Amino acid sequence: MFQTLKTMFRTYNEWAMLPIPRQNVTFLLIDKFSVMGLSGPMEVYRHANRFGPKAVYNTMIASVDGGYVTASNGLQIRADLSLDTLEHTDVFVIVAGVGAEKITDRKLLAVLQRLRAQRCILGGVSTGGLILARAGLLNGYRATVHWESFASLVELYPKVTPVFQHYVRDRDRITCSGGTSTIDLFLDLVSDDLDSTVVTRITEQMQMDRQRSGEDKQGHRLNRHGKPLSTAVARAVAQIEFSIDEPTRVNELARLAGVTSRHLLRLFRQELGTTPVQFGLDIRLQRAHSLILNTSMALSDIAAATGFNSRSHMTQRYRNRYAETPTQTRLN
Repeated sequence: MFQTLKTMFRTYNEWAMLPIPRQNVTFLLIDKFSVMGLSGPMEVYRHANRFGPKAVYNTMIASVDGGYVTASNGLQIRADLSLDTLEHTDVFVIVAGVGAEKITDRKLLAVLQRLRAQRCILGGVSTGGLILARAGLLNGYRATVHWESFASLVELYPKVTPVFQHYVRDRDRITCSGGTSTIDLFLDLVSDDLDSTVVTRITEQMQMDRQRSGEDKQGHRLNRHGKPLSTAVARAVAQIEFSIDEPTRVNELARLAGVTSRHLLRLFRQELGTTPVQFGLDIRLQRAHSLILNTSMALSDIAAATGFNSRSHMTQRYRNRYAETPTQTRLN
């Protein structure tokens, strides 16, 4: 045992002497950002500095003007610096939330272009990827955003390859769906620099059952009792979400799920309290609502993208669900 400890001690000291360069990581907060999009990565870096052989990461919080930024839950955070005072950073991550689709700040877009020229790693958390896409910085890249805004990524930015995963690392771009998946992404980044034992200790410290990979898909739905869906229902739900621009056909869903149509209907009622057709309509209306609220797409284009026969058909269904027309939603 003594020999084992001696070997471990020598290995740790050798590792501690490795020339790990110090990294500056900047988080740009956009008004109405998600707090978890910031707190998760900050905790990962804090523990990495704590458990690693040396403090590797210097984290900074930025805002466009250097002042306070208000999160979606009302929490206000004061920035360490503004975009004007930002000098060198190795990693630049945009943390955003509701309304990121409409961000057009010229100063921000200019800074992003400068950082790209400096070969900085650029990232977006939750809906932050939409700002990168708007700046043209995800063209030719694989990327993801939060599932509520995924339709915006698909419809508005055809030069981006949308991937419905928790997070995506593609060369010098990193994007993440937000929530707890931010922890998984930044653990993955830390594993590039530090020994796997450090990553394991961080995972244990943050009481995570496991570290999810970037290949894991978003949208692990639960039934109405908070339990995982059965295999048949999960397959049907995945197909409905994948083919959002097509009508829901129960016979086809049942075939893909490996059960009879009657059995699938019974499972949907038991687990989700609805039918496959109604579930599909709800998903399409949610997607349409997101596009209406967060983009300037023509309503006829939104109707086509979400599987409605016409704008009037979508408007009728939309009014029944939201008690107002799509036009009224945009005006309000």
